[in-house]
Amino acid sequence: INAFTQSQIFENKLSHQKIKGELNENLNQLELETQSRFNRLEKTIVKEKLFTQQNLTLRDLSLSLNINERTLSIMINSNTGESFYSYINKLRIEEYKYLLTQSEYQKFSLFGLAQNVGFSSKSTFYKAFQGIENKTPKSYLAGLKSSANLKRTQSI
Repeated sequence: INAFTQSQIFENKLSHQKIKGELNENLNQLELETQSRFNRLEKTIVKEKLFTQQNLTLRDLSLSLNINERTLSIMINSNTGESFYSYINKLRIEEYKYLLTQSEYQKFSLFGLAQNVGFSSKSTFYKAFQGIENKTPKSYLAGLKSSANLKRTQSI
């Protein structure tokens, strides 16, 4: 007869709960390590401006960071909730917005500056910019200029 006593069932249940607890603890630790590793990779991507390379692919970036392509993709997805291209475009748009405020970049056209941050297609740039900022680059720039004029007027 293959029967269990009540104490055997209870011990089994406790053992199962202990294993589940340890698994959850290990998963949390792995998640923290993955997040920490992603943060280090992201610092490198931003510091070295790897996202400004035109026609950048996941493979190119993984080779630059010396990490497996699939691992990098999973890390980007799980830490940002975005696809590789959405993530790269977001970094490019942030850099673009920063450069708009720098006097040495005032001589660039809107698309010329976009090319400077890694966009090779005008339509991709405009679509990405509008998707992130909910306005066109031109209206964003106009807002920057009116904000700068307002600050100048207030300081007089």
